Amino acid sequence: MYSSLIIFRNELKSKNIQKYKMIGILSEMILSKEIFQKNSDIDEFITNVFDISFKHYVYKSRTLIVAKTTRIIYNTEEIYKYQKNVYSYINKKIELYQDLKNKSDKNTFDGWI
Repeated sequence: MYSSLIIFRNELKSKNIQKYKMIGILSEMILSKEIFQKNSDIDEFITNVFDISFKHYVYKSRTLIVAKTTRIIYNTEEIYKYQKNVYSYINKKIELYQDLKNKSDKNTFDGWI
């Protein structure tokens, strides 16, 4: 998960990202069980990134969520705004992962020695 998030972040750094890259990144993120364990987590992501909310039945299927988000990206001219929002979300996920890794790397017995 961590390495794929790094790759996504590096792709999103470029100023002019093509729509097909944005669609691919979002599709891979949404379909990943490592990034979003539950479909309800995707609901929060979609609300934060796109400022929209789908009907309840959409969140029961990840492929339907991918189809709806693909249509939004394909038909929009505000791709830079979405790119910025996804980039900031990925940065937060990377920082969270690094914090968890640092906490697990600490040995609890280090203070005793």
